[in-house]
Amino acid sequence: MSTLLYRLGHRAFDRPWFVLAGWLVAIGIVIAGIALNGVSVSSGFKVDGTEAQTVLDRVTAELPEVSGGQASVVFVVPEGQRIDTPDRVEAMARAIDAVFGLDQVAAPPKLEPAAGGPSRVPENAQPFRPLMYDGAPVPGALLSARGDTVLFQFQFKVPTTSLANSDVTAVLDAVERSETGTGITALPSDSLKALEVPVGAGEVIGLTVAGIVLVLTLGSVVAAGLPLVNALVGVGIGVGGAYALSTVLSMSSATPVLGLMVGLAVGIDCACCLVTPSRRSRSQSARPKSPAWQ
Repeated sequence: MSTLLYRLGHRAFDRPWFVLAGWLVAIGIVIAGIALNGVSVSSGFKVDGTEAQTVLDRVTAELPEVSGGQASVVFVVPEGQRIDTPDRVEAMARAIDAVFGLDQVAAPPKLEPAAGGPSRVPENAQPFRPLMYDGAPVPGALLSARGDTVLFQFQFKVPTTSLANSDVTAVLDAVERSETGTGITALPSDSLKALEVPVGAGEVIGLTVAGIVLVLTLGSVVAAGLPLVNALVGVGIGVGGAYALSTVLSMSSATPVLGLMVGLAVGIDCACCLVTPSRRSRSQSARPKSPAWQ
Protein backbone atom coordinates (compact mmCIF):
# COMPACT_ATOMS: atom_id res chain seq x y z
CA MET A 1 0.00 0.00 0.00
CA SER A 2 2.84 2.41 0.83
CA THR A 3 4.39 1.79 -2.59
CA LEU A 4 1.08 2.46 -4.30
CA LEU A 5 0.57 5.69 -2.36
CA TYR A 6 4.14 6.77 -3.14
CA ARG A 7 3.58 6.26 -6.85
CA LEU A 8 0.27 8.09 -6.71
CA GLY A 9 1.80 11.03 -4.89
CA HIS A 10 4.80 11.13 -7.21
CA ARG A 11 2.61 11.22 -10.31
CA ALA A 12 0.41 13.90 -8.77
CA PHE A 13 3.52 15.97 -8.04
CA ASP A 14 4.73 15.59 -11.62
CA ARG A 15 1.33 16.65 -13.05
CA PRO A 16 0.00 19.28 -10.61
CA TRP A 17 -2.28 21.08 -13.07
CA PHE A 18 -3.83 17.83 -14.25
CA VAL A 19 -4.59 16.81 -10.65
CA LEU A 20 -5.96 20.26 -9.82
CA ALA A 21 -8.23 20.12 -12.86
CA GLY A 22 -9.48 16.71 -11.76
CA TRP A 23 -10.42 18.03 -8.31
CA LEU A 24 -12.20 21.00 -9.86
CA VAL A 25 -14.17 18.66 -12.14
CA ALA A 26 -15.15 16.53 -9.12
CA ILE A 27 -16.37 19.62 -7.24
CA GLY A 28 -18.32 20.75 -10.30
CA ILE A 29 -20.03 17.34 -10.59
CA VAL A 30 -21.06 17.47 -6.93
CA ILE A 31 -22.46 21.00 -7.26
CA ALA A 32 -24.36 20.03 -10.40
CA GLY A 33 -25.78 16.95 -8.65
CA ILE A 34 -27.07 19.03 -5.74
CA ALA A 35 -28.52 21.64 -8.08
CA LEU A 36 -30.36 19.03 -10.16
CA ASN A 37 -31.49 16.58 -7.45
CA GLY A 38 -31.82 18.86 -4.43
CA VAL A 39 -31.32 17.75 -0.82
CA SER A 40 -33.64 15.44 1.12
CA VAL A 41 -32.54 14.14 4.53
CA SER A 42 -34.45 13.09 7.63
CA SER A 43 -33.60 12.87 11.32
CA GLY A 44 -34.95 9.33 11.57
CA PHE A 45 -32.67 6.54 12.75
CA LYS A 46 -33.71 2.90 12.56
CA VAL A 47 -31.83 -0.12 13.94
CA ASP A 48 -33.55 -3.37 13.01
CA GLY A 49 -33.53 -6.17 15.57
CA THR A 50 -33.53 -4.02 18.71
CA GLU A 51 -36.39 -4.25 21.22
CA ALA A 52 -37.28 -0.57 20.86
CA GLN A 53 -37.47 -0.82 17.07
CA THR A 54 -39.56 -3.99 17.34
CA VAL A 55 -42.11 -2.16 19.50
CA LEU A 56 -42.25 0.77 17.10
CA ASP A 57 -42.71 -1.52 14.11
CA ARG A 58 -45.53 -3.36 15.91
CA VAL A 59 -47.30 -0.11 16.78
CA THR A 60 -47.01 0.98 13.15
CA ALA A 61 -48.45 -2.32 11.92
CA GLU A 62 -51.31 -2.67 14.44
CA LEU A 63 -52.14 0.98 15.17
CA PRO A 64 -51.14 2.95 12.10
CA GLU A 65 -53.56 5.77 12.93
CA VAL A 66 -51.54 6.73 16.04
CA SER A 67 -48.03 5.80 14.92
CA GLY A 68 -47.33 9.04 13.10
CA GLY A 69 -45.96 12.21 14.59
CA GLN A 70 -48.15 15.12 15.57
CA ALA A 71 -47.74 18.79 14.76
CA SER A 72 -49.66 22.00 15.28
CA VAL A 73 -49.94 25.50 13.87
CA VAL A 74 -51.30 28.52 15.74
CA PHE A 75 -52.98 31.23 13.67
CA VAL A 76 -53.15 34.63 15.37
CA VAL A 77 -54.19 38.19 14.47
CA PRO A 78 -53.20 41.53 16.02
CA GLU A 79 -54.63 42.31 19.43
CA GLY A 80 -58.16 43.66 19.34
CA GLN A 81 -59.08 41.96 16.04
CA ARG A 82 -61.05 38.79 15.38
CA ILE A 83 -59.74 35.92 13.34
CA ASP A 84 -63.13 34.40 12.52
CA THR A 85 -64.07 36.94 9.86
CA PRO A 86 -65.26 35.37 6.58
CA ASP A 87 -62.15 36.16 4.56
CA ARG A 88 -59.77 34.95 7.27
CA VAL A 89 -61.74 31.77 7.93
CA GLU A 90 -61.73 31.02 4.20
CA ALA A 91 -57.94 31.56 4.01
CA MET A 92 -57.32 29.24 6.96
CA ALA A 93 -59.73 26.62 5.66
CA ARG A 94 -57.97 26.56 2.30
CA ALA A 95 -54.56 26.27 3.98
CA ILE A 96 -55.74 23.45 6.24
CA ASP A 97 -57.28 21.62 3.29
CA ALA A 98 -53.94 21.92 1.46
CA VAL A 99 -52.11 20.43 4.46
CA PHE A 100 -54.45 17.45 4.63
CA GLY A 101 -53.92 16.93 0.91
CA LEU A 102 -50.18 16.26 1.35
CA ASP A 103 -48.93 12.69 0.99
CA GLN A 104 -47.30 12.44 4.43
CA VAL A 105 -50.23 13.96 6.35
CA ALA A 106 -52.88 11.61 7.72
CA ALA A 107 -56.46 12.18 6.60
CA PRO A 108 -58.63 14.11 9.08
CA PRO A 109 -61.50 12.44 10.90
CA LYS A 110 -64.94 12.96 9.40
CA LEU A 111 -66.76 15.71 11.25
CA GLU A 112 -70.42 16.58 11.10
CA PRO A 113 -71.94 19.92 12.11
CA ALA A 114 -73.67 19.94 15.46
CA ALA A 115 -77.46 19.85 15.50
CA GLY A 116 -78.87 23.33 15.45
CA GLY A 117 -75.69 24.89 14.05
CA PRO A 118 -72.79 26.55 15.81
CA SER A 119 -74.97 29.23 17.41
CA ARG A 120 -76.00 26.74 20.12
CA VAL A 121 -72.43 26.66 21.50
CA PRO A 122 -71.95 29.55 23.95
CA GLU A 123 -68.87 31.57 23.08
CA ASN A 124 -67.48 31.66 26.63
CA ALA A 125 -68.50 28.16 27.66
CA GLN A 126 -65.07 26.66 26.93
CA PRO A 127 -61.58 27.95 26.00
CA PHE A 128 -61.84 26.58 22.46
CA ARG A 129 -64.65 25.62 20.13
CA PRO A 130 -64.65 24.25 16.56
CA LEU A 131 -63.83 26.69 13.78
CA MET A 132 -66.81 26.76 11.42
CA TYR A 133 -66.67 27.26 7.64
CA ASP A 134 -69.71 26.98 5.36
CA GLY A 135 -71.75 25.55 8.24
CA ALA A 136 -69.31 22.71 8.97
CA PRO A 137 -66.40 22.46 11.41
CA VAL A 138 -62.90 22.74 9.91
CA PRO A 139 -61.02 19.49 10.68
CA GLY A 140 -58.41 19.87 13.41
CA ALA A 141 -59.07 23.62 13.92
CA LEU A 142 -60.22 25.13 17.22
CA LEU A 143 -61.19 28.77 17.75
CA SER A 144 -60.37 30.47 21.04
CA ALA A 145 -63.14 32.02 23.15
CA ARG A 146 -61.67 35.50 22.53
CA GLY A 147 -61.84 34.92 18.78
CA ASP A 148 -58.26 35.99 18.04
CA THR A 149 -56.50 32.59 17.89
CA VAL A 150 -57.00 29.34 16.01
CA LEU A 151 -55.20 26.13 16.97
CA PHE A 152 -54.73 23.68 14.10
CA GLN A 153 -53.54 20.16 14.99
CA PHE A 154 -52.85 17.32 12.59
CA GLN A 155 -50.95 14.05 12.35
CA PHE A 156 -48.39 12.65 9.94
CA LYS A 157 -48.37 9.12 8.58
CA VAL A 158 -44.80 8.62 9.82
CA PRO A 159 -42.87 9.83 12.88
CA THR A 160 -41.68 13.42 12.65
CA THR A 161 -38.07 12.19 12.82
CA SER A 162 -38.62 10.34 9.54
CA LEU A 163 -39.89 13.38 7.65
CA ALA A 164 -37.78 14.83 4.89
CA ASN A 165 -37.13 18.53 4.53
CA SER A 166 -39.42 18.59 1.51
CA ASP A 167 -42.33 17.27 3.61
CA VAL A 168 -41.85 19.92 6.29
CA THR A 169 -41.43 22.66 3.70
CA ALA A 170 -44.65 21.62 1.97
CA VAL A 171 -46.60 22.00 5.22
CA LEU A 172 -45.03 25.38 5.97
CA ASP A 173 -45.77 26.64 2.46
CA ALA A 174 -49.41 25.57 2.79
CA VAL A 175 -50.04 27.31 6.12
CA GLU A 176 -48.15 30.44 5.10
CA ARG A 177 -50.61 31.01 2.26
CA SER A 178 -53.16 32.07 4.86
CA GLU A 179 -50.99 35.07 5.74
CA THR A 180 -51.22 36.70 2.32
CA GLY A 181 -53.38 39.82 2.56
CA THR A 182 -55.28 38.69 5.67
CA GLY A 183 -53.22 39.94 8.60
CA ILE A 184 -52.92 36.40 9.95
CA THR A 185 -49.64 35.16 11.40
CA ALA A 186 -49.00 31.40 11.28
CA LEU A 187 -46.81 30.03 14.09
CA PRO A 188 -45.73 26.40 13.48
CA SER A 189 -44.64 24.08 16.28
CA ASP A 190 -41.05 22.99 16.78
CA SER A 191 -41.75 19.67 15.05
CA LEU A 192 -42.22 21.61 11.80
CA LYS A 193 -38.76 23.13 11.78
CA ALA A 194 -36.70 22.12 8.78
CA LEU A 195 -33.41 20.31 9.35
CA GLU A 196 -30.45 22.64 9.36
CA VAL A 197 -27.33 22.19 7.31
CA PRO A 198 -24.62 20.81 9.64
CA VAL A 199 -22.27 23.75 9.04
CA GLY A 200 -22.45 26.60 11.47
CA ALA A 201 -20.46 28.90 13.70
CA GLY A 202 -18.97 25.97 15.61
CA GLU A 203 -17.31 24.52 12.53
CA VAL A 204 -16.01 27.94 11.45
CA ILE A 205 -14.51 28.57 14.90
CA GLY A 206 -12.95 25.10 14.90
CA LEU A 207 -11.31 25.69 11.52
CA THR A 208 -10.00 29.07 12.70
CA VAL A 209 -8.45 27.54 15.82
CA ALA A 210 -6.97 24.70 13.75
CA GLY A 211 -5.43 27.23 11.36
CA ILE A 212 -3.85 29.20 14.22
CA VAL A 213 -2.42 26.03 15.77
CA LEU A 214 -0.99 24.88 12.43
CA VAL A 215 0.63 28.25 11.78
CA LEU A 216 2.25 28.26 15.21
CA THR A 217 3.36 24.64 14.84
CA LEU A 218 4.64 24.66 11.26
CA GLY A 219 5.81 28.26 11.23
CA SER A 220 4.43 29.04 7.78
CA VAL A 221 1.07 30.19 6.46
CA VAL A 222 1.52 28.13 3.29
CA ALA A 223 2.42 24.97 5.19
CA ALA A 224 -0.53 25.50 7.54
CA GLY A 225 -2.91 26.23 4.68
CA LEU A 226 -2.18 23.05 2.74
CA PRO A 227 -3.77 20.68 5.33
CA LEU A 228 -6.80 22.94 5.67
CA VAL A 229 -7.35 23.24 1.92
CA ASN A 230 -6.85 19.49 1.49
CA ALA A 231 -9.39 18.72 4.22
CA LEU A 232 -11.95 21.26 2.98
CA VAL A 233 -11.80 19.98 -0.60
CA GLY A 234 -12.13 16.36 0.50
CA VAL A 235 -14.99 17.11 2.90
CA GLY A 236 -16.72 19.30 0.33
CA ILE A 237 -16.71 16.51 -2.24
CA GLY A 238 -17.65 13.81 0.29
CA VAL A 239 -20.46 15.65 2.08
CA GLY A 240 -21.65 17.28 -1.13
CA GLY A 241 -21.76 13.90 -2.85
CA ALA A 242 -23.83 12.53 0.04
CA TYR A 243 -26.28 15.41 -0.31
CA ALA A 244 -26.46 14.90 -4.07
CA LEU A 245 -27.52 11.27 -3.53
CA SER A 246 -29.94 12.04 -0.69
CA THR A 247 -32.96 12.14 -3.00
CA VAL A 248 -32.08 8.71 -4.42
CA LEU A 249 -31.02 6.94 -1.22
CA SER A 250 -32.68 7.27 2.17
CA MET A 251 -30.26 9.30 4.25
CA SER A 252 -30.25 10.40 7.86
CA SER A 253 -29.22 13.93 8.79
CA ALA A 254 -26.45 12.40 10.92
CA THR A 255 -24.64 11.11 7.83
CA PRO A 256 -23.37 14.48 6.54
CA VAL A 257 -22.55 15.53 10.12
CA LEU A 258 -20.34 12.48 10.66
CA GLY A 259 -18.75 12.96 7.26
CA LEU A 260 -17.96 16.57 8.12
CA MET A 261 -16.47 15.79 11.54
CA VAL A 262 -14.44 12.75 10.48
CA GLY A 263 -13.40 14.28 7.18
CA LEU A 264 -11.97 17.44 8.74
CA ALA A 265 -10.13 15.53 11.46
CA VAL A 266 -8.64 12.86 9.20
CA GLY A 267 -7.99 15.27 6.33
CA ILE A 268 -5.98 17.68 8.46
CA ASP A 269 -4.08 14.94 10.31
CA CYS A 270 -3.12 13.01 7.18
CA ALA A 271 -2.04 16.18 5.40
CA CYS A 272 0.13 17.11 8.39
CA CYS A 273 1.79 13.68 8.18
CA LEU A 274 2.86 14.58 4.63
CA VAL A 275 3.72 18.24 5.12
CA THR A 276 5.76 17.90 8.35
CA PRO A 277 8.35 15.34 7.07
CA SER A 278 8.74 17.34 3.86
CA ARG A 279 9.46 20.56 5.75
CA ARG A 280 11.82 18.72 8.11
CA SER A 281 13.82 17.19 5.25
CA ARG A 282 14.04 20.56 3.50
CA SER A 283 15.20 22.35 6.63
CA GLN A 284 17.87 19.73 7.24
CA SER A 285 19.11 19.92 3.66
CA ALA A 286 19.31 23.71 3.90
CA ARG A 287 21.60 23.65 6.95
CA PRO A 288 25.29 24.22 6.26
CA LYS A 289 27.27 21.03 6.62
CA SER A 290 29.83 20.86 9.39
CA PRO A 291 33.50 20.47 8.42
CA ALA A 292 34.77 16.91 8.39
CA TRP A 293 37.33 17.62 11.11
CA GLN A 294 34.48 18.59 13.52
